[in-house]
Amino acid sequence: MFAQSAFLEDNQNATAISAGSALNKDAFSVAGTMAFSIKGRFDIRLTLGEIFYSEIHYSGTAFAPTFEFQIVKSTSGHPVAIAAGFSAEVATFTDNYNSQNEISTADFSLFGNIYHNYSLGKGVIVQPTYELHYTRGLTQSHEVSGNYFGITYQSSSQTTETNLELWLHIVGLTFSFKTSPSTQLLVSPSISMTSQITTWDAELGIIF
Repeated sequence: MFAQSAFLEDNQNATAISAGSALNKDAFSVAGTMAFSIKGRFDIRLTLGEIFYSEIHYSGTAFAPTFEFQIVKSTSGHPVAIAAGFSAEVATFTDNYNSQNEISTADFSLFGNIYHNYSLGKGVIVQPTYELHYTRGLTQSHEVSGNYFGITYQSSSQTTETNLELWLHIVGLTFSFKTSPSTQLLVSPSISMTSQITTWDAELGIIF
């Protein structure tokens, strides 16, 4: 989600809500976020999403809290702004054809970003952003298979674990439209890239 404090004055508190979606070659997701900004510097974001995998026929729910601090904000004296933060995500996925098969993931990310706010006048701001995440996590897969032979049921169960470590690059462009002294509408398309996959994201939100 966009960092709402990046669009606020220092010492200004605010709340934000948003909805977004993401798409890559493996999956499609939709999510909603509730966020809080403290003193125009510190953001707390809570995201809940549904993820649908195409080829492996799994779907599930993910929850992700994020904490971000504006180190240097975009002003006339500091054209390049800097922020840093921490996020975590836990998710559980179930096989659409066999509910006993599950995949669970847990990961955390440290990230930093740079951005600049360009004012186009009449309360319109355009903000290009580059964000870099270092992510580590664990994926656990549990599969159960079985067959009926008369009245005899034979089954097997297997659990595997995989460690995850990757760098994630995000390039985004957020458009902010001030509709009142305390309200802003935001539209934020972005591209997320790892060494193996590219994801297209879009988000619509409001700060009030």
